[in-house]
Amino acid sequence: MNLSFGKRIRVPFYFVLLFAFCWLGTWICSCFFSLSLRTIPQLILRGGSFLSLLWLLFSLLTAWEHRVHTAGKTLIFFLRILLILFSLLAGTFLALLEAFAFTPEHAVVKYEIPLIARVHSFLDESVSYYEDKGPLFYGKELGYEYYGSGGNDPISDGNRSPISWYFYDLDGNLLDHGGSF
Repeated sequence: MNLSFGKRIRVPFYFVLLFAFCWLGTWICSCFFSLSLRTIPQLILRGGSFLSLLWLLFSLLTAWEHRVHTAGKTLIFFLRILLILFSLLAGTFLALLEAFAFTPEHAVVKYEIPLIARVHSFLDESVSYYEDKGPLFYGKELGYEYYGSGGNDPISDGNRSPISWYFYDLDGNLLDHGGSF
């Protein structure tokens, strides 16, 4: 099956364009509506962008390989090897980064306000509470709880008391605070 240069890169290019528009939409929601992308959609967007760019680069190399002579094919072979090594190293780095930067989310209700609780528990345990804006986005921060040293999920662990906390309502009025900051 001998496809032309344009036909070889058309589908991967559309996927790169799709992910670029998704990033643009996320940026617009962030700037104009104060919304942030939740954890799982963010992981899908990052991984999909990375894979679609790799697919486009491999498609470009394959399309160019059919247009050049023997010396050019050797160069494209080495470029393909370099791209494979880069994708393995970058993919491993991104996977490790996502594993350590992953923040579990819980849907909770505090003070009769539906919230998204994002747990940060790398060395210190803390929970940030954001306004729930649906399955893709969360809104402004409405609360915070600090639990001290540890590496667990205080929401999943049960009824542990935070060392310090504060909560605001949707209008920005302080509802509750305590502990030492």
